[in-house]
Amino acid sequence: MRLRKELRKTYGKIIQTSELGRSLRKNDTLFAVGDIVVGTLLDNGFLPKISIFDCRTERGRIVVPSIKSKFSKPIVVRNRPGTISRSLWFAIKRAAARHQRVGIRVYGEEDLASLACIHFAPLGAVVMYGIRGRGMNLIRVDGHIKDVVDGFLLQMCGVR
Repeated sequence: MRLRKELRKTYGKIIQTSELGRSLRKNDTLFAVGDIVVGTLLDNGFLPKISIFDCRTERGRIVVPSIKSKFSKPIVVRNRPGTISRSLWFAIKRAAARHQRVGIRVYGEEDLASLACIHFAPLGAVVMYGIRGRGMNLIRVDGHIKDVVDGFLLQMCGVR
């Protein structure tokens, strides 16, 4: 219960679409989680290194044209809500090590994928995910946020 409360805290800066140009640099290494966030970044000229999506938003089916056109053959994984499956974990790990851009299509839910992204992202990278009704959370990865996330992962599943 305490971990769930901690995971709901905002780590980073909430931004709107209109703030993308001021908040991101063209050379930022981006990790994007969620269909709306991925679509918004693509539609505004930002190409994430890793884009994670489940073709759902607020429990409804969604097709984002820019995702469909950019990632016609994404890596496909399964992931239950409130978890980080082994297949999702290793897909993010492998994608972070590659030199090309990767789309990861999740069957299930991608709600905690941002934790794995922060864990595998290099220092200085940006991880973005949506916060319902508020905007996009932009986290610039540094040693502190990596320590926080690694603490969560250790509590959740003994991963570090």
